Amino acid sequence: MVIADGAAAASDGTGTPEARTTTEEIDSALNGSWAAFSPGSTILLDVDGRRVEMRGGGHRCEGTVAKEDGILTMRLRCDDPRAKRTVGTVWGLTERAMTVDWEGYGADSFQHESGTASRV
Repeated sequence: MVIADGAAAASDGTGTPEARTTTEEIDSALNGSWAAFSPGSTILLDVDGRRVEMRGGGHRCEGTVAKEDGILTMRLRCDDPRAKRTVGTVWGLTERAMTVDWEGYGADSFQHESGTASRV
């Protein structure tokens, strides 16, 4: 559920409050192309405003990024329902690097691809 800043968080029906998503601007340092390298796999992220596209690990995913409870969070829909990188929180964002901690998977350290245009 998307709610405006200052609104009360709603419940998901189980008594657990849903995350607060704000409409404030996303940090401009997040825009552009990012790459994470691990043995046997390269993960590419392209961010343009609130739109995110991820490729790698045999998957292609698209989604959005927003601040949820003050933390940049990516929510992706993937072409393969077995994909594990579908919800990730962004940590340590600078113009050159960031870490995305994926729910139920682990973290990837991304480097900003200097001089590349976003392809989203």
